[in-house]
Amino acid sequence: MSYGGTWYLTVVPILSAAIMHAANTSRMNKTYAAIKGTIRTRMDLNLVRDAINLSMKLAVMYIALFVILILALFGFVFLLRISIFTGAAHLFVFGIVTLPLGLWSRMAERTIKTLQVESDNPEIEKKYREFLVKWEQPRIKLPE
Repeated sequence: MSYGGTWYLTVVPILSAAIMHAANTSRMNKTYAAIKGTIRTRMDLNLVRDAINLSMKLAVMYIALFVILILALFGFVFLLRISIFTGAAHLFVFGIVTLPLGLWSRMAERTIKTLQVESDNPEIEKKYREFLVKWEQPRIKLPE
């Protein structure tokens, strides 16, 4: 079977990834706009935490999506429905299309990572810095 006969193996994961990236970017941009680029209160910090939590959950879902794609392609290759080259083409197309989506999401995440903190409460800045450190760690969400 050719690439054209198995287009859904690439299109469905790409659409899923696009929805995830769009949701993440939208949430980051809405959070940035809501707090006007500056964390001043505990409520602002909670908005940032919620945006980071969504980003972390979507990252786990994206990894799961990629694993499912790999397993599906291996299954199709081993059942001799597609050649290994067609499977590689699916991975290549997925990677090429989702690369700009990932970069787009990273730009939105960067706005959250560079927020200013202007608060009389030193705990707010400390907590925000902790969020940033934990965001880089492999987790599903930030601790409460």
